[in-house]
Amino acid sequence: FASRCSTVGTSLLLQVTKMKMLSGVAALLLVASVVRAAPSGFTERTIFEDPRMNDLSFTSDERMFVIQKMGLVSIREPGVNYQYENGTNVLDIVEMVCYENERGLGGLALHPNFDSNGWIYLYYTYPKFGNCDEGNAESGPVNRLSRWVWNSALNEIDPDSEVVLLDTPPATEAMHNSGKIEFGKDGMLYVTIGDQGISDRAQELDSVIGGMVRLTDEGDIPSDNPFANDPEGVRCNETGRGDGKCQELYAVGLRNPFRFSMNPNTEGNKVHFFINDVGASKWEEINEGGDDFEDNSVFNYNLGLQNFGWPEREGPCKSGENSGCDDYEGYMHPIHYYEHQGGGAAVASTFVPEGVWGGQYDNKYFFADYIFDKVYTFDIDGGTDCAECSPATSGKDPVTFMDYERVVSMKFGPYIGGQMALYFTSHADGGHMGQVICDVCPISGSGNATAGGNGTAVAPPSAAPSAAPSAYVLPVRPDGEGGYPGVLFPWNSGGDCPSAYDFCGVIEFCMGENSWDTGPVYGYRLPCPDGETCECNGIPGPLIRLIPGNVYRLTLRNAGTEVTNLHTHGLHIVGDGDGDDVVREVNGGGNCLDYTWDIKEDHPAGTNWYHAHLHTISEKQVGGGAFGMLIVEENPNLDPVLPSWAGNELLLQVSVNVYTDEMYANGRKNEVIDIAANQWYRLRVSLVNANALPYNFTFLDDGTCEIHKVAQDGIWRSTVPGPMLNIWELTGASRADFAIKCNTTDTLVPILYRDEDPIANIWVGPEEYSIFTMEEWQPTRPYAISDMRGETVPEGNKFAVRLGFDYVNDERFDAMIPIQTIAYDQVHEWVLQQTWFHPFHMHLYHMQIVEPGGCGDGHDEGEIYDTISAPANCTVRFRTADIGQRCVLHCHVLFHEDSGSMSWVNVTGDGMPMNLVQSPEY
Repeated sequence: FASRCSTVGTSLLLQVTKMKMLSGVAALLLVASVVRAAPSGFTERTIFEDPRMNDLSFTSDERMFVIQKMGLVSIREPGVNYQYENGTNVLDIVEMVCYENERGLGGLALHPNFDSNGWIYLYYTYPKFGNCDEGNAESGPVNRLSRWVWNSALNEIDPDSEVVLLDTPPATEAMHNSGKIEFGKDGMLYVTIGDQGISDRAQELDSVIGGMVRLTDEGDIPSDNPFANDPEGVRCNETGRGDGKCQELYAVGLRNPFRFSMNPNTEGNKVHFFINDVGASKWEEINEGGDDFEDNSVFNYNLGLQNFGWPEREGPCKSGENSGCDDYEGYMHPIHYYEHQGGGAAVASTFVPEGVWGGQYDNKYFFADYIFDKVYTFDIDGGTDCAECSPATSGKDPVTFMDYERVVSMKFGPYIGGQMALYFTSHADGGHMGQVICDVCPISGSGNATAGGNGTAVAPPSAAPSAAPSAYVLPVRPDGEGGYPGVLFPWNSGGDCPSAYDFCGVIEFCMGENSWDTGPVYGYRLPCPDGETCECNGIPGPLIRLIPGNVYRLTLRNAGTEVTNLHTHGLHIVGDGDGDDVVREVNGGGNCLDYTWDIKEDHPAGTNWYHAHLHTISEKQVGGGAFGMLIVEENPNLDPVLPSWAGNELLLQVSVNVYTDEMYANGRKNEVIDIAANQWYRLRVSLVNANALPYNFTFLDDGTCEIHKVAQDGIWRSTVPGPMLNIWELTGASRADFAIKCNTTDTLVPILYRDEDPIANIWVGPEEYSIFTMEEWQPTRPYAISDMRGETVPEGNKFAVRLGFDYVNDERFDAMIPIQTIAYDQVHEWVLQQTWFHPFHMHLYHMQIVEPGGCGDGHDEGEIYDTISAPANCTVRFRTADIGQRCVLHCHVLFHEDSGSMSWVNVTGDGMPMNLVQSPEY
């Protein structure tokens, strides 16, 4: 197969994709992992596993460096959907690292100019005197900060390039090493060092123990360090000690500052950071420092040397106490603190870059508690501190963002479409890298494009052009758990595709025997690797998502025995050449056929579908399972700002098996989709019925739910949200998007019945904090579907179409003879007849209903459709813009279409682009 059909490499074929849904929002999971509780609207997934990963950092070209506790450094490429699944070890210093207990390789940072100088900084426990034994203040191991150089030619860190910048005094205990490294916006290098188990050291100014160190990138002393110009100032870099005040010190009074984070949202070169200092017996604390935060004099801040108080103070109080904490005695008061209550260890942390995740988490700080197995968030400027209260409180009131075990590091990094994801290392289950994706966030840019505050700019992904900031994360979950069961179709890009294409990929048509209850089975799947046997299970095919402004090449491989083809229902692409030409076909036995999908920059976003469309056998192939959902992402070229709920997606594809007459919702006979109460969702619905019968989607009319139809046939309504009804009818080839909110918790809401049996249901769960509001919105329509009601239509552009069982205007389908030739880039007016029993569908162009008062049964005047089934004659207009040539029209009762109720018009005219290249099967 690889030699016959693939131009994307066999790695595409070997991708194993598993899906899940979290808290009722469909989401993507790429490898198996323990299910943890991410919040509604977000997906948590494990993207790869490695033992004891301690930290990570990103390069400007989106590669990820990872360090492991025992002394390994690896680099990883983003890969498919930013899984970073393939890693290469680029430095092995295991023989140089003491990694028992809390020791090991603990810190990593890339220079802000890494692209040009290749400098990498590491912090690790080093047996300087030949052993890793603790207990000896003179010969125990030290914690070392050093700089290394990346060799791009060899794709490794030069093992001979180490420059030692700082050694701590020998450690007498194998704990409290710290070692987080970050560059500040001032270009200086900041490192936190623990008290190494000896608490009194944290107040000693002649040692770097229990402090924060600040150096230049060469390891020198910045001129504005607290003791840089002090007469008693000395260098302490060689031994971690000195005969005076260590000029490396920027802050003191820290116990175990395991992690700290730079705020990427400050102006200019201002430095602002939070330090997570793991507490002792009473309190966990987060300290604020830098030169860009409010100097609140009530706390008696001494900004010459920032002293956080340990061991005199723990949290807001004197050590060991939990009340009477308003006497700060010249020490800096923590920005947040909380009592242990049987445990607690505030470790990993990160600020949220502005604009990431749709701005809903702007000004937020995330931190993980290693003992409580939770990730929390709070507003940086929120709350009122009350140190005099009993117990004392910071007023921050953190909320749980997600439940997760043993998180030790967090950082925002690159993701699809310019989005950023939260990456984190966990020591649970042997060690793995996790990723949190916002499923409901329209992309408005990547904030200040800083990954976790390490100063490294993160460019938009090369596989997702910056012109598509509204490319939402992919909502899919596995069969048996509810939600759309099809895998996400994995597009390849760049050098893996021919130069004329932005993206390319291979999809496989398959056949089975009686595995979908009874009758033959058809379907689409990711290609089956050579030598393996793969099922053809008859559930919806892979979910295909497209971004406007890109050219795609889809290779259809026919692994069945029957001839077939593929049609995109709803796309505005050419119907000839290698485009969406349903006359083309590909034989079985592994033959391939290439399709070109040129998605214009002003292509409307919407919910569509794809299916087999070979005349005479389309009914049995579609009715047997050869279909899937296709979504065009929101288009910022048309609407840079979308309703807040527009990305809070749920997917529902309803289908009927033509052989058994069984109805399925997302491949199941009784689908249940979970939502949270009082939260707006966008429910995308595709109804696939080879007989095109209409069905009613019925929502309770007792006030339980509010439901609006906001889009039809892949096009937003002219005004959103539009009317509110509890019953909506869809024809068996149509799509609709609904905005839905239900307000009664612990309620099952059936929305689709077959006879008296519920097929699709919504379970309304507990209420969650709502981040979405419903506001009126008028979408921008591109020229091709802009309002045509005021246009003057020439008489020659008016036509009547009458459909029957085996004809269109009394003529059976002939692939060589069009029913009419019509003009390019003009408005045409047609009267559609007999669509009630013969639903009319037009390829290439959407139609606007201009019949005064509409055509009944949900066909509203002024709205846009591509499939119409009306009880009376219906007058429509369409504009033959952008593309032309073969435009197919037919009855969407596929048995009728197979019998001859299909035709086509030939669109011609000056200035029309021509697509004449039609590659043969191979």
